[in-house]
Amino acid sequence: MLGLPGNTEIKRRIPKETIQKKFQMDTNIRKHFDDEIKSMTIIHEISPKTMNVTEGDVVKNIFVIRIILKTDTYDEKNIGLIARLINQPMLFVLTFNDKACLAVYNRKLFSSPWQLEEKLKISLTGQKLDEIWDDLQAQVGNIKIENGRNLDQQLELDEKRKQLQIKIERLEKQVRTEKQPKKKFELVEEKKALEKNLKTLI
Repeated sequence: MLGLPGNTEIKRRIPKETIQKKFQMDTNIRKHFDDEIKSMTIIHEISPKTMNVTEGDVVKNIFVIRIILKTDTYDEKNIGLIARLINQPMLFVLTFNDKACLAVYNRKLFSSPWQLEEKLKISLTGQKLDEIWDDLQAQVGNIKIENGRNLDQQLELDEKRKQLQIKIERLEKQVRTEKQPKKKFELVEEKKALEKNLKTLI
């Protein structure tokens, strides 16, 4: 599956009850979890014992987990619960009927578009697992890593850009509706300063 080497294949079911007990879910959260998720199975292990890669400074292995959903929509919080339970790098294959998408959890959930499950493929780039994991997350989240940064640095930079852009768009709306010339001028100057700051984030 996913074009990964046969040596990485395993089959280890994760009982839903394990997660429910771990997080001591109340009745409503348990029901929400049950309503969305049918089953969870570890289907691949990417590690030095399954293929020709070396341990990273942080990442020692990567698990691929296939989650069969009961619906083609899902709550990111449920995937986050699974990520926190296992607490190590995981690539999720979320499936519903014959469709599937890939997802990874890093501060928030990143996912790929839905497509036929049989067409899902990933490539493993790098020798150390730290590099491979960063690249996998970038593939799934369609994240462009710039200027030799690592993934965490790029995510932090992207978030700063996003927040600045939100502020700029908010100011643009205020400028359009402001009637007082002095206040409008102040808003325009503030917007210019933010745009200048945005250009420095390269």
